[in-house]
Amino acid sequence: MQPFLEVTNLTKTYGQGELAVDALRGVTFHVAPGEMLFMVGPSGSGKSTLLSILGCVLSPTTGSVRLMGQELSTTPEKELPILRRKYIGFVFQTHNLIEAISAEANVALPLLFRGVAPREANAQAGALLKSVGLQNKRHRRPRDLSGGEKQRVAVARALAGRPPILLADEPTASLDAENGRGVMDTLSDLAHRGGHAVVVVTHDNRIFEYADRLLHIEDGALVERDDHE
Repeated sequence: MQPFLEVTNLTKTYGQGELAVDALRGVTFHVAPGEMLFMVGPSGSGKSTLLSILGCVLSPTTGSVRLMGQELSTTPEKELPILRRKYIGFVFQTHNLIEAISAEANVALPLLFRGVAPREANAQAGALLKSVGLQNKRHRRPRDLSGGEKQRVAVARALAGRPPILLADEPTASLDAENGRGVMDTLSDLAHRGGHAVVVVTHDNRIFEYADRLLHIEDGALVERDDHE
């Protein structure tokens, strides 16, 4: 089966000349449907840059990224938001929720962008919030939620529309052990039962057991490991 994501000899350089910084150096890997791939490494190692490239937010300097079989380097920039909306769900470390609307409305928003009718979008959003244990806070605004609750809303929003690829940046960083396991159980079910590809950037070794593969990134270079240490 064709990988959902294929990355080949990827590089990303910021700046030019003596000020140039190589954030990524020759990264190659793939993510298959039904796989949970974790990327780990120290801060500043290139993990977030890589995640942004996978999510069609940044462009690489050189190399290839194929998303659902489509080569991104030859895709017109105006089409990238369409690919993001169609294929990718994001869980941001900083939640990125809209403060002026409810949790349910935050989760429903990507569904509305996909053309789902408002009533159905709200119903699906409510079900997604229930799946992360927040059915009783669907009408609360982000300012009335704890950091952990905001993170779970962010996870529910990323699952809206069941995109084939989920990119999660520190999804359990602000959660206690119980809620962290709940979020990871949801992501694991999405991958292993739903056949989605899930890429997680994390420092949280409590959740390493959920990974099918661990990739270690340091100084912009990616190394696959066979263990969960």
